[in-house]
Amino acid sequence: MGLFRRLPSHSSTDESSWMKASKSPSTLAHAKLAKHVNAKGPCTASLIVLLAAWVWLFWDNFPNLLQRWGSEDLSYCALIPVIAAYLAYHNLHNTKGRAAGGIHWPGILILAFSGFVYLAGRLGSLETLVYGAMWLFLIGILITSMGALSLQKLGFPLLVLACAVPPPPFIVRTLSFN
Repeated sequence: MGLFRRLPSHSSTDESSWMKASKSPSTLAHAKLAKHVNAKGPCTASLIVLLAAWVWLFWDNFPNLLQRWGSEDLSYCALIPVIAAYLAYHNLHNTKGRAAGGIHWPGILILAFSGFVYLAGRLGSLETLVYGAMWLFLIGILITSMGALSLQKLGFPLLVLACAVPPPPFIVRTLSFN
């Protein structure tokens, strides 16, 4: 029957236990749901919560960042997030396997470090540090929700995204001869 399939198990394959499990459609549905939630749920939930925290934390800095990107010398920065998103999609779409679920603690350390960089940028009035903290926070989100091995797939798009962080104004003036 196509409706009731045998669930793979790591224990011995006892025919009577298989018959009991296959008779109840709700048991099969619960097993599939639990398998799906355990494999993808924590990753997706932590990703959504951390992205919401990222937007909330850096909301005040987006207008200044967009204003800096609108200048003549930094107009290329507006295309970089689009290019990085395409590269990330391409790298994730063309690889097999899923990210490991759960919260990964090295990412929490990167999130804490990005918080210190953000605080130093706000207290020192250095916008470049604040923008760098935005980038570090995204790396922390990635590692926390998907694990450190996700940097193998998304390392290059994140490196490209680092180019969207505008340098300090004195460096821009020096390089552009203004």
